[in-house]
Amino acid sequence: MLYGRDDERRCVDALLRAARAGRSGVLVLRGEAGIGKTALLDDTAARAGRMVVLRGAAVETEAEVAFAGLHLILRPLLDRVDRLPRPQAGAVQRALFQADTTAEGDDPGARDRFLVGLAVLNLLADAAPAVCLVDDAQWLDAPSADTLMFVARRLDAEGVVMLFAAREGAGRSFPSAGLPERELSPLGHASSGQLVDDRAADLPRALRERVLAEAMGNPLALTELAASTAAGGAGAGAGTLPAPLPAGYRTRDVYATEIRALDPATQRALVVAAAEASGDLGLLVDALGRLGDGAVALVPAERAGLLSMTDQVRFRHPLVRSAAYHDAPLAWRQAAHAALAQALGRRDDAASADRRAWHLANAADGPDEQVAAELERAGDRARDRNGYAAASAAYEQAARLSPDREARAGRLLAAAVGAHAAGRSASGRQLADRARGLSVDPLRRAEATHLRLLSSGPDYGDDLALLPDAVAGMAGQHPARAAEFLRTGMLGAWLERDRDLSERIVAGLLALRMPPTAGNAIHEATLQWACFLAGRAGRPDMRSCLTELREHPERFSVQERLYGNHLAFRSGDDDAYWVTITDLVSDCRSRGMVGALVGLLSRLAGAQIARGHWADARATSTEALSLGRDTDQPYRAAGAAGHLALLCALAGDESGCSRWLVEHGRLGRSPASQAAVERSYLAKMDLGRGDFAAAFEKLSSPGLLEEAGDTAFVFQPDLVEAAAHCGQTASARQALTEFTSWAEHGRHPWALAIAARCRGLVDQLLDDDTEAGVHYAEAVRLGERGTRHFEQARTRLLYGEWLRRRRRRGDAREQLSAALDTFERLGAAPWAERARVEVRATGLAATRVRRPGPLAQLTPQEFQIVRLAAGGASNRHIAAQLFLSHRTVGYHLYKAYPKLGVSTRVELAALFDGADLGPGDG
Repeated sequence: MLYGRDDERRCVDALLRAARAGRSGVLVLRGEAGIGKTALLDDTAARAGRMVVLRGAAVETEAEVAFAGLHLILRPLLDRVDRLPRPQAGAVQRALFQADTTAEGDDPGARDRFLVGLAVLNLLADAAPAVCLVDDAQWLDAPSADTLMFVARRLDAEGVVMLFAAREGAGRSFPSAGLPERELSPLGHASSGQLVDDRAADLPRALRERVLAEAMGNPLALTELAASTAAGGAGAGAGTLPAPLPAGYRTRDVYATEIRALDPATQRALVVAAAEASGDLGLLVDALGRLGDGAVALVPAERAGLLSMTDQVRFRHPLVRSAAYHDAPLAWRQAAHAALAQALGRRDDAASADRRAWHLANAADGPDEQVAAELERAGDRARDRNGYAAASAAYEQAARLSPDREARAGRLLAAAVGAHAAGRSASGRQLADRARGLSVDPLRRAEATHLRLLSSGPDYGDDLALLPDAVAGMAGQHPARAAEFLRTGMLGAWLERDRDLSERIVAGLLALRMPPTAGNAIHEATLQWACFLAGRAGRPDMRSCLTELREHPERFSVQERLYGNHLAFRSGDDDAYWVTITDLVSDCRSRGMVGALVGLLSRLAGAQIARGHWADARATSTEALSLGRDTDQPYRAAGAAGHLALLCALAGDESGCSRWLVEHGRLGRSPASQAAVERSYLAKMDLGRGDFAAAFEKLSSPGLLEEAGDTAFVFQPDLVEAAAHCGQTASARQALTEFTSWAEHGRHPWALAIAARCRGLVDQLLDDDTEAGVHYAEAVRLGERGTRHFEQARTRLLYGEWLRRRRRRGDAREQLSAALDTFERLGAAPWAERARVEVRATGLAATRVRRPGPLAQLTPQEFQIVRLAAGGASNRHIAAQLFLSHRTVGYHLYKAYPKLGVSTRVELAALFDGADLGPGDG
C-alpha cells in the first residue's frame, strides 16, 4: 500500500492511460533514499495490467560495465531483435555481446553510439503498450544511460511509458535534462502516522512519536524503525530504537545496524554478494568457496530478511546492498572482488572478461600492469560495442594502474578519445591535457592537442594556436596524420579569421611530404586555399579536387568528404556541394549514424534553401534541431536554427526570425558571429520589404566584412542592391568588385548570373541604361542554367522594375510575372508583394494572392514522412530513415491524411504527382 502518494499515482495513471491509447510519456522520480521511489515503481507495475512490463535496477558495482543496465532491462525483448532493420539489430547484438564486434570492420555507421538507442526505441515500440521501469538510475552505466535518455527524448506515438527513479545524495547523478521530473517529498504527519500504525499497531505512544520524529516523513525509515522497535518489545512496550540517531541520518544506518549484529563470516559473505551485481547465485557460491566461507555463511542474512536466495540473489532493498558493501573494511571489499575475479576467470565469454577486469581493478592496491592491460582490453571491447563512455572509464582506470609513464599517457589519450566520442567534451579535454603532459612521444602529443581542439566547442582559439607547433614534431614520420590535423586547424583558422595562424598552418602544409594517395586531391586543394587566405597566391582552383570527390566518393574517408564539402561551399560549386552533402546524409541514414547526422542536416538545409527547396529545408532544419537536442549536440544544431531564422526572414515573418535568431545564439555561436548572422538575415527581410536604407545600414555596419572573411560572397550581392537603391555609389562598386572577382574565379553560372545582376544595378545607379539592360538580360540568361530559383526570381524582379520604368511594359510584365510566380510558390511573401505591385503597375489586371496548397498545412515532420510515403517507402523504412519508431510514423501519417484530403498511399502519391510544388517544395 502507498501512503500519501495520491498526486503521484494520478500522474502515473495519466501516463498509463495515454500509453494504452498509443501516446508515450516519460517521468523521472527523484528523492532521497527510502522516500518511496521503488514503492511507486512497484505500484505502477501492479497497475500496468496487460501492458508489457520491463524492469531493472542499476547497481553501483557495475556502473562502469558497458550496457550492463540495458541488458538487464531488455532481456525479455531480446528474442525480437532479429525483426529490427539490420544496422539496428547489429548495434544491439554488439552492445549486448550477441554478435562479433569486429564484423562491421571500419564501417562508421556501426560505430555510432546513438544507433543502439534507435534500436531500443523500436524494440519498445514493437512491445507496446509497454512500461519501462528503471530503479536506482543514478547507477546506470553511461552507455545504458545515454541510450535510455535518447529513447526517452524521441518517444512520441509508440504507447510506451518510461519511469526512472533516481536517488539524491548517492554521490552520482542521473542526467535527465529536458525530461519531466517529479521530486518525492516526505510524507505528511497524518500519512506517516497511518503507515506506522499499520506496521506496528501496538507501539507505545512515546515510541510511536519518537519514530515519527526520527523518520521525518521518510517511508522506508518509518517502516524499518517501526518494525525494529516493535520487535524489540514483543508487544510489551519495551521496544527501543536502534540508537539515538543524529540529525540528517541515512536510512541505510538502520540496515547497517542489522548487518553488524551478524557474525563476521556472514558479514564477509554479504560483502561478496553486494559486490556481485548480477545476482548470479552460481558465481556467488564459487566466489564464497574461494574465500573458505561457503554459501552457508549467507543463511543467517537470509533468515534476517536482508536478502533472498532462489534462482538469483536479491537484496531486500538497494540500501541493504549499499550498507553491506560500503560499511565493510577495505580489505574485505578487496578480497571479495579478488574472489569474484577468480570465479569469473573460469568463464570464457567477453561479458565475464569485462566484469573480471573491473573486479581485478577494485581488488588492486597499487599499480599493476597485468590488471591495467586487462582493463585496457575491456575498454577496447566497450569501444567496439559503441560504449564509448564505459571505454573511457576503463582506459582511465587502466592508466591509474599503469606503472609505466608512457603507457599511462597512451591509455589516458584513449580515454580522451572515448570521452569525446561519447559527447563528454569537458572530460575529453581534461584527459587529453593529462596525456599531453605525461607523454614525450611527438605523435601522441600532437594527437592529444588535436583531440583537445575537437572537444573545445565554440571557444577554441587557445587550443587552435597550439596545433601547428604540436604537429611540427611528428610531421616527418606521419605526414598523412599531420595533414589531417592541419586541415582541422585550417578550418578553425578560417572560422576565426586568423591570418597569422593561417600563415603558420600554410608553412606546415608546405613542409609535408605526402605519399601518393587518393587524399592528395583534398590535401592539394587545402594547400591552395590556405595559400590564398595567407596572401601567398591567387584564388585556388578547386575544380579537379571537387570533380574527383563528386565522381569517386569511395576513394575518400568520411572526414575528407566533409572537408571537400566545405571547400565546395567556399568556392561556390553548388553541384559539388549538393552531391557531397546529399550523399553524406544518405550514407548516415542508411548506416544509422545518428550522431554525425546533426551537423550534416544543418549543411543540407543550407543547400536546400539555396536551391529553392524551402519546405524541405524547413523540415530538415527541424529534424536537425530535434536530433541535436536528443543527442546533446547543441553547437552542431545551431546552424539549423539559423536556417529557420533565414526562412522566416525570406517569408517576412519578423517575430519568427527574431525567435530563431535568439535560439541560434543560445545554441553556442560566438557573439561576433551571432551579430553578423543577425544583421545579414534581418537585412534580407528589409530588402524583401523594399526598405533599402535599413538594409544598407545593417550590411555596412562595422565588423561585418571582417567577421565574414572569405565567405563575404554570401551577403555582398545584398549590399550591392541596398547601396545602389540608396545612392551609395562607392559601397556598391566595392561590393560589386569583390563579388565579381570571386565569381569570375569559380565561373559557376549562378554566381556569374548574380554578378551580372549586380553590374546592372550599379549601371542603373550610374544612369547607364544601355549597359544596365545588357547586364540584366545576361543575368536572366545565366540564371536559367543554375539551380538558385529564388535568386533568379530576384533578378527577374529587378530587371522587370527597370524595364517598366523604361516603359517597356510587355517585356516587364513577362519578367515580373515569372518572378511573382516563383516568390509565391516559395512562400516569399514580401518579395511576392513587391512583384505584385510592379505587375499591377504594368497595367495587368489585379493578380490574386496564391493560396498555399494542402501540403502547407503539414508540420515539418509530417511533410518529411508524407514525402517518403508518397515515394513508396514503408512505415518501417521511413522510421529507419528519420530515426523514429514505425508507430510514430504511422501516427503522423494518420494525422496528415485528413489535412491532405486523402485516405490511401495511392492518393498520396497522386497528390504529389499532380501538385504544382514548384522549386520550393521539390
